[in-house]
Amino acid sequence: MARYLSEQGEIIAQPFLPDFVMTCVKRAGSGEKTYLAALRSLGESLGIGLSNLVNTLNPNTVYLGGTISEASHITLPEIHRVLRHRAMWMNKDIPIRLSSLRSVAIGAAGLALSKAIDILPQGVKM
Repeated sequence: MARYLSEQGEIIAQPFLPDFVMTCVKRAGSGEKTYLAALRSLGESLGIGLSNLVNTLNPNTVYLGGTISEASHITLPEIHRVLRHRAMWMNKDIPIRLSSLRSVAIGAAGLALSKAIDILPQGVKM
């Protein structure tokens, strides 16, 4: 999103701050077309990536978390549009659920813990 905005002439000082996505959502909501287009472009890119994943892994549901979920009212329609176009027939209408903002941190912590101590059942590998 930061690259898209920069290419459109926006000055992006700190794209990795936690409130970057929320700032973009607010600016899109206040009618700034460049920010709305950036979020739609993000949704399209996520849709492409997700279509590759669902076509490969065939999950029952996709969960989106972190700050991206704050922009879901703009990104989800684009994600669904791309999935309907790119996903195999059985994955075109896969449910996409939103997780909490903390879900990314919780998942990363769980992965780190599983590597640090043997908490997984016998035979399960990550």
